[in-house]
Amino acid sequence: IELSNKVDQLSMESKSVKDLTRTHWNLPEPVSIFFGRENLIKSIHLKLQQNQAVALSEIGGVGKTQTAAKFVQIHKDEYQKIFWISAVSLKKSLSEILCAIGCKQLIPDEPSMETLAFIFLSKIFEGSKKSLIVLDDVTEVTKDVTSFIRHVREKISLLLISQRRDWKDYGLIQIAVPCFQEQ
Repeated sequence: IELSNKVDQLSMESKSVKDLTRTHWNLPEPVSIFFGRENLIKSIHLKLQQNQAVALSEIGGVGKTQTAAKFVQIHKDEYQKIFWISAVSLKKSLSEILCAIGCKQLIPDEPSMETLAFIFLSKIFEGSKKSLIVLDDVTEVTKDVTSFIRHVREKISLLLISQRRDWKDYGLIQIAVPCFQEQ
């Protein structure tokens, strides 16, 4: 509650928070030659439109990240805000985003994931109708990753990319990215 009051107070007294009506953060450039994943991209789109969190999973090197990048490239105009975040440095990435928009003073010295997620959601996504977070390279299911997923998936569209295949237990729709056939 104390943090919530601090965030509300900052909103009222500070004009330093940058205008985030339309924001795209850290989006990768998809490969220039891309083919064979049209149905997969349609499936991702459908699931995200149904307000479901999606996990793209399969072994390394099959094109999960490039499929997600192509999805974002095709559908980025449908989202008011898109954030591409590496799970490897999740806390650091959230802190950098918050600092970039003028919310550094809200971040405690050693913030918990709950605190960062709360500030991130309340400052960046307040009033956003349609937003997407791409959480890339989830190699380990850490306490921070599960906390972030729990806070985000019910409020914002979430597209997670991982070699792991056990995301149903976390409330995500799992879509396996198939290997390409030789033809």
